[in-house]
Amino acid sequence: MSANLPNTKILRKLEVWKLVCRNLSPEDIANQLITANAIHKDDVATYFTGKRTEEKIEALMILVEKANKSEKIYLLDYEWQILPMHMAKVTIITPDGKKEYEYVD
Repeated sequence: MSANLPNTKILRKLEVWKLVCRNLSPEDIANQLITANAIHKDDVATYFTGKRTEEKIEALMILVEKANKSEKIYLLDYEWQILPMHMAKVTIITPDGKKEYEYVD
């Protein structure tokens, strides 16, 4: 096995974020999480400036994962199902409450 193979768990999380961001832009989600004190405004500016949408989605995932590790986010949960309907959801619980971002097709 090669050490250069991508981590499938990370790729699945990224795919969930891509689906969720079809309904709400990465900037809108980031602004909501800034308001909830889950991520920092300066970090968003650093990661998002001059990036394409797909790169912003990846940056958003990285920022949320970092916030989860630093315990600014109490719970971070990903759901992805294909049958009976295609659905992806990210649930985030912060000190300010629960945020759910969902895509349903």
